Amino acid sequence: TRILFIFDCSGSMLATWENDTRMNNAKKVFIEMVDSLKQNKNVEIALRCYGHQYDKVFQNCKDTKLEVPFSPKSFEQVKAKVKTLVPRGNTPIAYSLEQSANDFPNDPNARNVIILITDGLESCNGDPCALSYALQKNKIFLKPFIIGLGVDDDWGKAFECMGQFFEAKTVNQYKSILGKIIGQTVNKTTVQIN
Repeated sequence: TRILFIFDCSGSMLATWENDTRMNNAKKVFIEMVDSLKQNKNVEIALRCYGHQYDKVFQNCKDTKLEVPFSPKSFEQVKAKVKTLVPRGNTPIAYSLEQSANDFPNDPNARNVIILITDGLESCNGDPCALSYALQKNKIFLKPFIIGLGVDDDWGKAFECMGQFFEAKTVNQYKSILGKIIGQTVNKTTVQIN
């Protein structure tokens, strides 16, 4: 199983969420989950980020980068990179998904999964739904899992067309959802969260 994490580093991640910024809370929980994943011998992870290279004033809609590629030893690299991330720019979700198709090694025996962690909707006029569907149809990856941090009530409809959307209004909900998605992804079962 290969899990690509797409991490939102747009400027809005600096907003306060409970006792800290959305970014700091997202990082803390994420790093704990990476530690728990290390025990699985048949799992590789990679990290793609967006909105982290250019300030919002530049309106850069191609600001996405595979920061840590897949490898059996990428866990520590992913943790180290996440610690350095600073929110800055836009939210190019569609473009990030499009680029993520090249992040997975060509391996017909692998199960490719994307987990998108975001606090906002597409801000670059892309169509994440159409792109996600096209990539799923070509068997690039399964339906992405999208975790919305501190989201508005109407976001679910915007993201459901892309994949399986989970709303995390609190840090504890985020931790629980991320844990369940990862646990069930690794165990190769379908994800259902009530």
